[in-house]
Amino acid sequence: MLFAPSGDDPRFIGFAASRIDCAGWRPHGSFPHGVDLRGTYLKGCELAASGSNYATGRVTKWDHANLENFEGSQTDLTGASAIEIYAPGEFVACVILDANFTGADLSRASLMFTGINNTNFSGAMLRDAELLACALRDVDFSDADLTGVSRKHTIDLDDEDSKEEQSSGKDEDVQGVDPPA
Repeated sequence: MLFAPSGDDPRFIGFAASRIDCAGWRPHGSFPHGVDLRGTYLKGCELAASGSNYATGRVTKWDHANLENFEGSQTDLTGASAIEIYAPGEFVACVILDANFTGADLSRASLMFTGINNTNFSGAMLRDAELLACALRDVDFSDADLTGVSRKHTIDLDDEDSKEEQSSGKDEDVQGVDPPA
């Protein structure tokens, strides 16, 4: 059984987050930083978790959560544990750093304009996901399903060809992350 903090109205989690944040300083930064949200049902919810100068680095746990149609744009997912998360939602202009998305289902997810660094997507399902204009560095896509991934203007900073095309100013697709055959 999953925990559904918004019940039938996906706006309620946003209202609760605002109440938690307005109560004053949180040692882990703005909600939901540092919270254990494993197994939560947040289908259709909107929740932005921007970075914080006060965050202590405690990991936010999203493992096995349902984030279908979730709106998490401009969210800081630094250190997030999102093992086997189901998240075909919007994660536009996010920071994904030192995170673990092992076995996650991000099919049809939008990760446009997102910086992804030192993150594990091994065994993840990214079928038909959008990785448009992303910057990738030290990203593990081993055994991930990248079928139909849209990655126009995405730069793999570990790939020498991407670096050359970026520095030459070419306006072309960068093929730094190729789906398996």
